[in-house]
Amino acid sequence: MYPSFRQLPAGWCALVLLVLILAGARLAAAVDPKLDDRMIMEAKINGQPVLLQFDTGAADLTLFRQSAERLQLHVPALPPGLKSPRGQGQTPGIMSEPLNLQLGNRTFTTQFFVVESPTTINLDIDGALGWGPLSANVFVIAGVERAGKLRVRTAILPAAPAGVENLWQLPLRPNSDVLLLDLPGPAGHPGTMLVDTGADNGVTLSPAKWREWKTAHPDAPTTIDIYYTPSSGFMVNTVSWARELQLGPLTLKDVPVNVDLSRETTFDAILGLYALKRVDVIVDGRKGVAYFQPAAAVAPPYPHNRLGAVFVPHGPLLDPLVAQVIPGTPADEAGIRDGDILLKIGPRDVTHWRSSPVGFESVVFWTNPAGLTYSLTLMRGDSEFTTVVKLRDIIGPQPTPAGTKPTPGR
Repeated sequence: MYPSFRQLPAGWCALVLLVLILAGARLAAAVDPKLDDRMIMEAKINGQPVLLQFDTGAADLTLFRQSAERLQLHVPALPPGLKSPRGQGQTPGIMSEPLNLQLGNRTFTTQFFVVESPTTINLDIDGALGWGPLSANVFVIAGVERAGKLRVRTAILPAAPAGVENLWQLPLRPNSDVLLLDLPGPAGHPGTMLVDTGADNGVTLSPAKWREWKTAHPDAPTTIDIYYTPSSGFMVNTVSWARELQLGPLTLKDVPVNVDLSRETTFDAILGLYALKRVDVIVDGRKGVAYFQPAAAVAPPYPHNRLGAVFVPHGPLLDPLVAQVIPGTPADEAGIRDGDILLKIGPRDVTHWRSSPVGFESVVFWTNPAGLTYSLTLMRGDSEFTTVVKLRDIIGPQPTPAGTKPTPGR
């Protein structure tokens, strides 16, 4: 058995984490290659450089097969029909040979879970460092100003700062390999909330919690989102905006809210990176408690679908891009309806999008800035028609009135 990271002293990877000032502590710096919200760590595997994403929603040390091949590691091919030992719907993979992992000036012998490289996204990292190996440490996760934008950053602390006992508190779920917290509930049946630094969205609610919230907020502004999973393909989801959202003792202000479509998870809520910009979090893995306080920063703009529609294939081998439209959005107002098939964006034929070097990304224009206009050619039944759409902000924080200051807090 190789040494568990749980046995390492607290602060073992402080040399590879990002600059963060919180509670008066300045911590050591690490790589920040794209100035995005992902928590990227510089590391070395067998002496060769790699970039690993710190992902509290993952349990393992994970390496993409493409990176394993670049590192010339011996990893057998996945047998046909292999199922993941992690559970139904999880990405299957194979455990690597023993490797030397270097973080900062420390080197450890360990193994990585090697999974197939994603084919639908640009691969700019080599893998992920999950919560399990780090769960015995004290973490701070907070938004900091970087290059004029609010970024979520993390660091390991030697101990929880004084006074945290006065903040909102939630217990960590014991023996969980992901950062899972207990929410208040009936005796013996607490709810659960996952803190997921590997997700870039706001708050994801279970279907039951989503229905409860939507019933209470029928007029909340709403748009549509799309994402891809290897097990399910393209998934389409609605996203609304919450001016205030209550999760147990936590009050989150100005956050996007959507529903969890996964059949494998049973979380009542998931906090993604945008939601983590609305709170500062200290996770004390030794005491099994997470502490929260409202973030002082103003809610930043939220990148979202400004069209209010998506065009997606209805099957993994099908080419037609079929519309799904949210009522009252620019797409709806331009006359686009569910089931319309997208043929052209301006003069550009997009019916052969699969042959594009960037695949589906070649047709995604709906996250571009508000105010841009597009001429779309579509097919409805046997009839072809053209319409013009103008993107606009559908969800997001409201501008602060002139002469006032934001007042974070409960």
